[in-house]
Amino acid sequence: MSTLPATQSPQSQTEFNGSIGIFDSGVGGLSIYQGVKNLLINERVVYVGDMAHSPYGEKSAEFILQRCHKICQYLQRQGVKAIVVACNTATVSVIDSLRAQFSLPIIGVEPAVKPAALHSKTGHVGVFATRATLASRSFNQLMADLTQFACFHTVACRGLVEAIETMPHDDNHIQRLLNDFSAQVLSHNIDALVLGCTHYPFIKHQLRHILPKHIDIYDTAQAVARQLQRRLQQVDGLAPQTHSLEDVFLTSGDAAFGEQIFSRLLNKSTKVKQLII
Repeated sequence: MSTLPATQSPQSQTEFNGSIGIFDSGVGGLSIYQGVKNLLINERVVYVGDMAHSPYGEKSAEFILQRCHKICQYLQRQGVKAIVVACNTATVSVIDSLRAQFSLPIIGVEPAVKPAALHSKTGHVGVFATRATLASRSFNQLMADLTQFACFHTVACRGLVEAIETMPHDDNHIQRLLNDFSAQVLSHNIDALVLGCTHYPFIKHQLRHILPKHIDIYDTAQAVARQLQRRLQQVDGLAPQTHSLEDVFLTSGDAAFGEQIFSRLLNKSTKVKQLII
């Protein structure tokens, strides 16, 4: 595994020209990456996992803002044509600031509470999210705008992101966490559960064994991919044909560990470089 410095020679400063940048505090955004690749098969993606500073959900808004701006500055210097903020916490905390500073399309992620509320028959929707997402003004406003359709029962899933990033070693620990978190919403007659963090789709299969079959599980990957497609169409930015370059995976943490977890979650051998930023 090699190391990629944030500041490179002029010859390499546009090596990702025309690519789509996707970043998250860690590996959760890989669920968004999969959604993007399933829809936009011609595009090359550069993924940055800020694993040295994960999880964002337990960090201050000021710290999250600083990290997100650094990552977006790096991606912009490398010539990406759009950036996906593949982290719920970062989206609700800093998306407006990022859009004000950067001129290229910036797409955030939003917990799928609206479709869950509109499709709920019982009028009760569970929401799993990080502490920072649940405390954010934008997320609470989103829920407030939907109170005529459903009552939301939220759980701050402390420790779940960290456990997912150390799978499979923490599988038993994850099971205990999910049992506890699920018990907190099942008593409210929910028929929908929103996964309000991009890490959480990777434990959907375990949740499916815990939750009754009538409860639908909602995440945001497909909606984000469609929004990215719309934004690129607006600026005539879609790749006209399949590229010959491989997708790029970077981490601010340990590259060897990154390769292990990226390969396992993507179910394929994945090369990861360390990005010093």
